[in-house]
Amino acid sequence: MSLRHAVIDFTTDGAGAATAYSAPLDGQVLFVRLVKGTLDATADITITDNASGAAILTATNLAADTDYPVRAQAKDTTGAVITGSFVPTIVSGLAKVVVAQGGATKAGTAHLWVEECR
Repeated sequence: MSLRHAVIDFTTDGAGAATAYSAPLDGQVLFVRLVKGTLDATADITITDNASGAAILTATNLAADTDYPVRAQAKDTTGAVITGSFVPTIVSGLAKVVVAQGGATKAGTAHLWVEECR
């Protein structure tokens, strides 16, 4: 296994929205750093596995550069949440970054650190 640092730059359109993708990834997302750049402090950022739609991170009203350790809530075989238990978040393919309310033609960056399985 190896640690990979994926950098995803994005620029919003006139309505304050953006969608950007990583290069192909395959492994556990360990950490995400969102760099606000010139985005408005009302920016909402969602990062998902593009193929499955599984959530990696949701951040609302990003007012400053922020670091996030990434883990998903664990569930049992019936789908019930296991309180206080977390599991790795997986990406297999492209990570998709969606920005809303970022301000017109503003820029930011998402950094993902992924422990790859290759």
